Amino acid sequence: MQLFVVEASVVADPRRGPWSRWFAACVVGALLAPGFAARAEEVPSASVPEFTDVSLGSVAVTAAGFLTAFVVHEACHGVANLAMGNVPTLQPVRFLGFLPFLAVSPGITCNQGVCVRRNGTPFLPGQRGYAVIVSAGLICQEVADEIILTVRPRLRYERAPFLKGMLLFNTAASVAYGIANLAGIEPPEGDLRALDGVSPLPRGVFAAVILGTAALDVARYFLPDTQWLPWVSRGSKVVTIGMVVAF
Repeated sequence: MQLFVVEASVVADPRRGPWSRWFAACVVGALLAPGFAARAEEVPSASVPEFTDVSLGSVAVTAAGFLTAFVVHEACHGVANLAMGNVPTLQPVRFLGFLPFLAVSPGITCNQGVCVRRNGTPFLPGQRGYAVIVSAGLICQEVADEIILTVRPRLRYERAPFLKGMLLFNTAASVAYGIANLAGIEPPEGDLRALDGVSPLPRGVFAAVILGTAALDVARYFLPDTQWLPWVSRGSKVVTIGMVVAF
């Protein structure tokens, strides 16, 4: 909830430059995209099995959904940076040592409660502001998954490759982050490793919650008729946001 408020304030604040407002508007639109896509894609009979009508086109649309979810993740980091008065940069990262990609880097270092930007100036929002920045991508993933699975609870039985691509990235990224963090192989730029560095909670708590939420969303996909799963999944997402808000 806080993240949506932050994004809306960035868009509406006239003191911010046009690029900041444009960037924020793009992310707000990206977060709303799953809802619009969920209503736009074809909804066939619930008897349609998985992996039917697989074609080059459907694979391409799935890949587009996967890429869109990645862009939303990184864009949310960007908006959170701007909302906290920090200008991020793009930084090449190798996840697990061999998967290269570009990530939005805040360039902020926190030590003993004091946070500074890459140019040496103080980062006034402090550790809480830094926690909002580094958690923004994961929170956006969970919000997007919730929109998809709430609007299209029987997605498993539908021909909706774009939404399945988004859901695939979001859950896979959460699982990869969680396992890498718990195994101690997450790169220094990783979201969960950054959270652990400023959080009073023991290392691995955020990772466990993120992993649990992803597992619940996967279970919702495969077991859409289990009535208690959505509520437990939503509760887990609230816990994720609450740990950052109450930081």
